[in-house]
Amino acid sequence: MNYHQLITLNAYLNDREMITRNQIAKVLNLSFRQTTRKLKEWSENGIIEYDQGVGRGNGSKIKILIDIEQQFLNEFLTNIKNYTPIEINEILKLPLSETVRQIIVNTIHNEIYDEEKKKKLVYSDYIYHIPTLSKNGMIYDSNMQTIINNCCLRLFERGQNEYQSYLVKHYDITDQQATFYLYKNVYFSNGFLMTSRDVVDCLKSFLESKLGGLYKNIILEITSIDTFSFKITYIGQFEIVQFILSDLTASIYKIIDQKFYSVGPYYAEVKENKYIKLIRNPFFNAYYFEIDEVFLINDINMYINHYNLPNKITIGDYKKYRFLLAHPMTKLSKVTCELFREDINNILEDNVINEYRNKTKIKITFIENVDLKFGQIIKQLNNIGYEIEIEIIPAAEFFKMDISKLVTNYVYMTELLFAKMDIFDLFINSIAGDWFDKEFIEEKILNPFINTNNRKWDEVNAVVEKGFFENGTIIPLYSNTYEWVIANGYTVTEPMRYGNKDYSKFIQLRH
Repeated sequence: MNYHQLITLNAYLNDREMITRNQIAKVLNLSFRQTTRKLKEWSENGIIEYDQGVGRGNGSKIKILIDIEQQFLNEFLTNIKNYTPIEINEILKLPLSETVRQIIVNTIHNEIYDEEKKKKLVYSDYIYHIPTLSKNGMIYDSNMQTIINNCCLRLFERGQNEYQSYLVKHYDITDQQATFYLYKNVYFSNGFLMTSRDVVDCLKSFLESKLGGLYKNIILEITSIDTFSFKITYIGQFEIVQFILSDLTASIYKIIDQKFYSVGPYYAEVKENKYIKLIRNPFFNAYYFEIDEVFLINDINMYINHYNLPNKITIGDYKKYRFLLAHPMTKLSKVTCELFREDINNILEDNVINEYRNKTKIKITFIENVDLKFGQIIKQLNNIGYEIEIEIIPAAEFFKMDISKLVTNYVYMTELLFAKMDIFDLFINSIAGDWFDKEFIEEKILNPFINTNNRKWDEVNAVVEKGFFENGTIIPLYSNTYEWVIANGYTVTEPMRYGNKDYSKFIQLRH
């Protein structure tokens, strides 16, 4: 028996009295003809009672005659040791009732996670700085992204070809309004039950942020209906709403007494400002995962000693981008900015510069130090008439400050990003996102996205890249490509989100 399809149909039927075959086909991801055959098969086998409506688009009545969840639970409990971790993850993605889901999760813990039976699984990784884990310190550089991605969930998670959710059981769309029904057994890492009020408060806070404010002309209103349901009124296609709600900055979390709590697989603790410890959230039950603790180590020597680096397997690559970011309050003229960009490009391409810039003063702020390669560029700029002033700020100070208050012309930026990550993602998720030109983003990015049925991100990214380069927001310098590696003995079951490792999707290889 195909329990997955029946459980999905059972959850969708809920309290609906009438349903069309087109709706059933969409829910089960079947063609109209396949749906007709499947309904006939279930009806003949006594699984459903099906009163077919007359005509292709007319409503029908379906009643499931067996306790499908109980039958599935019996089979699962009987064969639990035969399921692979990936199969268990797929089962927990099903729209099961809270009671059945909790029984399955508790059984998994008893069978697999009994601490007396197994050794705690610990993983370590390198992190180049320790971000601030507070509401005011949510800087979305690649390090913060890794922590948010592992500690938080969003209403929608972006898969390879579709969205999925561990928080939303189902949703209905009517006349530019979406009603969301939350799972009733989602808990924050302090044990507090997640309610619609928590979600609404969090999303409203997101829309009040600098980045979220860009979406206020799309998401018009968010209102709690009852304890576990809420509605969003929006303009445009629902797909753009899903895209917005799946962004890392729209993660669901709670701040209580200046402490950060989330609903994801881990919660984070900072240790002596040398490493961050991701610890298994004891209240997380959305899916099965193995690694209990993750050490994100800031000291490279400590990391090398902690892990035997030669034992590793390559799972992807990333790039370290270096660029100059123009300060929005710079007093340099547009002509000066354009000449400065052209001169740097000529130096990078080894072109001869015959003009003299007549003591043009430019201040550049660096984090920690000036790298050797850019130091050579500064010498060449000074040789053609620039007077480059260098300001160096310690990383710990820089990542806590309001960078818009810096008195400088450019900030030398380094971002570590997955190789497939594009310019749009770079600026949305980096510290540079605070300096966005709202009109530019709305006109060049969001509107084209809303008005097309296809996500032509290559075209969108080309527009963004051209715009940022032409208006002098950034001066691209150079990048290095590296490899992502994981310790030998582990494998990853799903692709990484924007190059950020999702440690809850690591599985220890059995030998």
